[in-house]
Amino acid sequence: LAQLKHWCNDVAQELADSAWEALRHIRQAADFLVISRKQMRTWREIRNDICPALSLQQLERIVGMYWDDMSGTNVLSAEVC
Repeated sequence: LAQLKHWCNDVAQELADSAWEALRHIRQAADFLVISRKQMRTWREIRNDICPALSLQQLERIVGMYWDDMSGTNVLSAEVC
């Protein structure tokens, strides 16, 4: 995503804006996966602040499949799971 953002900065603004917007769902899913302290996040915070473009079904899927390889657990709060 960082390389794509760099590319977007080098092309015409109109093209960059539409490309960046087209990737909104992917960007938000990636943001969710890399945020720290997931266990402290509420469902409302994830839905409204981190991933507002994702549908309820998409959020349920990504949350349900999330697994932290470092701790070997699903570290999301009970409210979210």
